[in-house]
Amino acid sequence: MLNKSIMTAIAAVGLGAASFSAHAYTTFSGIDADGSGSTRASFTNSEAAQASFLSFLQGVGTETFEGIPAGTTPPIGLVFPGAGAATLTGSAEVVFQGAGTNGVGRYPHSGVHFVETSSTSFGVTFGSNVGAFGFFGMDIGEFGGDLWIRVHKAGGGSEDIDVPNVPAIPFQDGSALYFGLIATSVAEEFTSIDFFDTNPGGGDFFAFDDMTVGSLQQVCQTGCNVPEPGSLALGGLALLGLGAARRRKNV
Repeated sequence: MLNKSIMTAIAAVGLGAASFSAHAYTTFSGIDADGSGSTRASFTNSEAAQASFLSFLQGVGTETFEGIPAGTTPPIGLVFPGAGAATLTGSAEVVFQGAGTNGVGRYPHSGVHFVETSSTSFGVTFGSNVGAFGFFGMDIGEFGGDLWIRVHKAGGGSEDIDVPNVPAIPFQDGSALYFGLIATSVAEEFTSIDFFDTNPGGGDFFAFDDMTVGSLQQVCQTGCNVPEPGSLALGGLALLGLGAARRRKNV
């Protein structure tokens, strides 16, 4: 099982440390509330959360939506190296934004494309069982709603997970967040994820970008610490020296 004591959660600017929900998945979150309707957030905390999430994965791929033409609507085929294919479903559209924002706080994290969707029907269905999923979300929470994801488990059943966003700051356009979750066992592998918002009035729109998907086989349960090439070489020399010493002793 992943060691939650070394898991990193970065809270929003000036909001202090974040708390973890009681579900068994290991989660990573970071919020930057310094954006606006016309300016992008700094991504300082959200990118730190992404880095922490990725440190437990190896060989994964990230869908940036740069290769998908603007105006494309679901179903949209996605490909994640090592984790197979996925399909983006629901009410969404790939949008182009070259600089700044779209005027109301939505923009990509990287490149010039992102997915814009409403708060009602949006999800990702995976072609095979997966064990990790992470994403950037922009302009979430300004209508006072709370973003949740519903994880549909491969063995049956589902689990709803609250995605931390900018709390109690209605009409805070342009904020950015990163959220990732990693399964800690085969029992937590999942086949699809749905997004939904608790805003009772509806009508909210979000931006999503840079989705990362990984299989359980791509998860490093204690962190992906790969030795540097120099360290490997030194280790090999040490083993050779030890072998030579043993041969001399046995002569």
